[in-house]
Amino acid sequence: LEELHQDQHGNKGSAQWRMAELQIFNITREFRDIMNQYNQEYCEHREKCKKSIIREFEISEY
Repeated sequence: LEELHQDQHGNKGSAQWRMAELQIFNITREFRDIMNQYNQEYCEHREKCKKSIIREFEISEY
């Protein structure tokens, strides 16, 4: 990335620079989507565990 950033000033209009920039954008977007999916599944799992713990607590309380 540092090399890419240094080359940015000299080659900003070149096709090679645009391709590299597009690749970085696509990889970043894919990573963001994966992390959003992970977060959603993590939250669902946490809620499921929370409900289970509350249910077991209510059962053991009586």
